[in-house]
Amino acid sequence: MMFLMTMHINYVFTRKTILLIVGIGLGKLGVFLILSRFYEPAVNRILYRDQYAFDYFMEGLTMIKLTLLILMLYFAIRLFKEAPYDVVLVQRVNRYKLFLSKWLVLLGIMVVWLFLFLSYFWMIGLGVHRSVTALFTADFVLKMGVFVLFYSVICPLIIVRFQHLLPLLFMIVGFLVSDLLVDFNKTQTGYGLLTTLVNMVFLNLHVLSLERVDYVFSIRVPLYIMLLAMLYGYRRIKSLEF
Repeated sequence: MMFLMTMHINYVFTRKTILLIVGIGLGKLGVFLILSRFYEPAVNRILYRDQYAFDYFMEGLTMIKLTLLILMLYFAIRLFKEAPYDVVLVQRVNRYKLFLSKWLVLLGIMVVWLFLFLSYFWMIGLGVHRSVTALFTADFVLKMGVFVLFYSVICPLIIVRFQHLLPLLFMIVGFLVSDLLVDFNKTQTGYGLLTTLVNMVFLNLHVLSLERVDYVFSIRVPLYIMLLAMLYGYRRIKSLEF
């Protein structure tokens, strides 16, 4: 397993990918600095600290989710669609073991990205506003972890099942729609069937109030969906090429 994972890592982290990672890392720092309004006069940042901090959290969270999803698609495509050595490996290695090794590499990469972005997010907010609002809690980090885990399960299965990039584009569009359907300052029970279904298919974490970041349903729902997706994937992988 470690040999397979090392092979995947060496394949994914080419010079082009490393340059992309450095560019995104520096770009994110710049985006968070702009969102923090560090350029505002110190008097304004003191008088409107709570409002600025909340706006920073809302806008920063949207940027983190979208960037994570795009990175997820990039690395998933590299691992599950473009890898040229699969034709050889699949004749020597169990398909499930090959798929699992790729998935573990994908999940590890995305967990690193998640904590890198959250670290940038927290440090810049704390440095500029002395606060990132009460919304930045351990519970929020846990729910972001579920967000990453969900898409790390769904993206590879979509690639393996359809062998086409169009469903991935549709997933990004659906994710953006799910963001637009949720209004601020509503409870989990305040949404209609359409909004709930869209958010179940295209999982999204929302700021529901000044004190709450959550999904529009119980956190158990995405866990159940992931379990069903993994059971489906287990049955399909043997007959599919990747």
